[in-house]
Amino acid sequence: MRLRDMKRIGVTALCLALFIVALSALFHVPFVFGLLIAFAWPVLGMIITADDYAKGGWENLDGTAKPPWPLFFLLFTLAIAVAAMIVLFPQVRTYSF
Repeated sequence: MRLRDMKRIGVTALCLALFIVALSALFHVPFVFGLLIAFAWPVLGMIITADDYAKGGWENLDGTAKPPWPLFFLLFTLAIAVAAMIVLFPQVRTYSF
């Protein structure tokens, strides 16, 4: 993995953490719900715009681009895991600022 890629991943993780902390501090949302929002938002966006990745779609006019389904399944799995954590461990709903 190149240094540039590692920096991008680090900055993305930092922004995600800051988003969750800000959501909790400003709106008193428990941390786990901020995490669920962070994973579910792109999943919903990919579902809504799924036809854009088909051949001739907005993102794939010539049919050569590969759709981002591996990323979709990763985010979907993480969102399901966080949702299961919310249901199975109700005490995590109370952790916030």
